[in-house]
Amino acid sequence: MEGTAIDYGRDVRALESVAKQVPVHIVCTTGFNKGPFYPQWVTEMSIEELEELFERELLEGIDGTSVRAGYIKVGTSYNRILPTEEKVLRAAARVQKALGVPVWCHTEVGTMGLEVLDVLESEGANLKKVAVGHSDRNPDWKYHEKIYRRGAYVQFDGIGKVKYYPDSVRVELIKRALDAGFADQILVSGDMGRRSYLTSYGGGPGFDFIIRKFTARLREEIGGDIVETLFVRNPARWLEMEA
Repeated sequence: MEGTAIDYGRDVRALESVAKQVPVHIVCTTGFNKGPFYPQWVTEMSIEELEELFERELLEGIDGTSVRAGYIKVGTSYNRILPTEEKVLRAAARVQKALGVPVWCHTEVGTMGLEVLDVLESEGANLKKVAVGHSDRNPDWKYHEKIYRRGAYVQFDGIGKVKYYPDSVRVELIKRALDAGFADQILVSGDMGRRSYLTSYGGGPGFDFIIRKFTARLREEIGGDIVETLFVRNPARWLEMEA
């Protein structure tokens, strides 16, 4: 899953080129990151026009190519949902309801996840196809539990970013979710949106950190088929279009 949205420099032709050279599937997105990044034309568009944009990129192709998006990205600001962000949320919810497509939510520092679910649900979206991203930036078990109980996925995507806190905190939250019966609603990934995170540019933790280190830690501390659940079954279920 590749999360560069329209307002964040998405280059579908570059993604297509990479996809032809690597032995993995790349799922790109339609949608937007958060309000302060929106181009002016997003502010000017109606909800119906945004729906048409999302549907076209999901069903026909992006920027004149045959490459189609596999999910919709939405986003909100720190501790608030801007009016333009709510408009995008409502358009995404309507398309999700019609097509059964997954929706991924950028939450700034893990805030507003529950409020996002409220908006999506008010438009008839199926919350079982919604993932609340950056949830581990807000490592509050009660907050996570409320998201799980709404049926949505909680995404841990700050793996290896010790500047926020050690991975032990993430592991304990995952353990707690497993104990509470939410194994099927956990997603784990690496949010590597900056050059400073990539080993190719002299940074870290890098794309391979989860594969080389975090999966080994999960096997050691949790065991069972936890890696298969978190990295194969759960993302496959979330990405499936159900319409």
